[in-house]
Amino acid sequence: MTDLLMELPTLYKAKLNTGKKTSEQIKNGFTGIEPSEQEIQNCLKAYGLIDGMEVIVTKSWSGDGYYLISWQENDSGTIKEFFYQLEQDPMFGSYFDEREEFENDWESGEYCPAGSIAFSNEDVEIMKKIGQS
Repeated sequence: MTDLLMELPTLYKAKLNTGKKTSEQIKNGFTGIEPSEQEIQNCLKAYGLIDGMEVIVTKSWSGDGYYLISWQENDSGTIKEFFYQLEQDPMFGSYFDEREEFENDWESGEYCPAGSIAFSNEDVEIMKKIGQS
């Protein structure tokens, strides 16, 4: 039976340090494709929105970095805008230039990003371990 049980991920309270990212860092985060200048600017805007925000994260299952798990209720408006900015990728965004549809889905609880939101180790300042989920 223990072979079937997976180790529960450890959760951390963290502060995001994403506001000083450069265009080059954003570009290097794309794999296999060259982002347009507009895509780079959207990412920089999105990361600027959440700079300094305190969130809950867990270590990435695939190596370096952290996945976003949760945020404080009073930051929900900022997080919503962060997600919308990420959706402005014309190739991969599900809500490219579709603000009203995004807003409706967010408010109804139907919004679900296409993947996990990951941050590099440099983007995350661990404040404290808060346990396992």
